[in-house]
Amino acid sequence: MEIGFASAVETPVFTDSTPSDLTLRQYVTTISSIAVAINRIAEPGDEPYDVLLDPSGAVERAHAHLDFVERELIGPHSHEDSLVRASAREVTRILRRV
Repeated sequence: MEIGFASAVETPVFTDSTPSDLTLRQYVTTISSIAVAINRIAEPGDEPYDVLLDPSGAVERAHAHLDFVERELIGPHSHEDSLVRASAREVTRILRRV
């Protein structure tokens, strides 16, 4: 069930051993190490990934971007729409890493 949801939201699923089920193999990627998985999902310009997550820091960064988006959507419009979209994309990127 979780693998199906991950697939639906385009979140990669990695394993270190190839599943025997042929259908399951279509939804997972066999890798040799966590480092390989991290390198596969890294995007150009991303900060280096750390295996140890910092959920508090991620939440703080996401809140800062969400506060900006909220101010722009509710208050007087002072920034370009592209800045609001960029901030919303950054929230998505941050939350995907947590």
